[in-house]
Amino acid sequence: LPIGRSTRTSVAYDVQKKRCVYMKDSWRVVVPNGAVEGEVYRVLNGHNVKNIPQCVEFCDFGWDCYHETQTRSFYDQPWLPQGLQSIPIRRHHRLVLDTVGKRLDQFSNSHELVCTIHADIYSVAHKEAYLHGVLHRDISFGNILITDNAAFDGGLLIDWDLCKVRNGIEETRDHRPSRTGTWQYMAADLVAGTSNRHTFIHDLESAFWVPFLRLSTIWTAVGR
Repeated sequence: LPIGRSTRTSVAYDVQKKRCVYMKDSWRVVVPNGAVEGEVYRVLNGHNVKNIPQCVEFCDFGWDCYHETQTRSFYDQPWLPQGLQSIPIRRHHRLVLDTVGKRLDQFSNSHELVCTIHADIYSVAHKEAYLHGVLHRDISFGNILITDNAAFDGGLLIDWDLCKVRNGIEETRDHRPSRTGTWQYMAADLVAGTSNRHTFIHDLESAFWVPFLRLSTIWTAVGR
């Protein structure tokens, strides 16, 4: 059943600090002992992981009765198709980051595109986060942003709400009921179902598909 997080992002204005900020509005999955995305940002920011924006604020939005999915209320109904009892609870959530980036398809040239992905995945953000016990698990076109901010090395790695936090060397049990990631960019064996454990190798494969699929799309669009 194609139920997603209904994620919407926009530029907002911080009236107290008089600056533009990046706001994410989504329906997060409620899982036992699962880290909220804002908490993950606080951990990464606390370790000074590069190319990760600072989290200004995060919170669940609105009243539970209106801003939390109620599918579980119908789990015992005889007309409910088999298998839908596993649909997770989702909660309306908002998160604010201090840095505004631009979409990856707004790159000036292929050099900027590749350098941004390299800085975010292979050399800085993803690597440092993993060394501090956090595996992203959703490397995709929409989660890598370009920025001209001198504090960052060309790009930002965002959207950590599908990440897995490792405990020491061993990875914690995955509390999510299904595979994670954006389908177009997921590693082949995860899509095929031949692997049930998402590792950093799968994230690196996803990073390969990001420029490959984007550049091939642009190449086709211009009739080359």
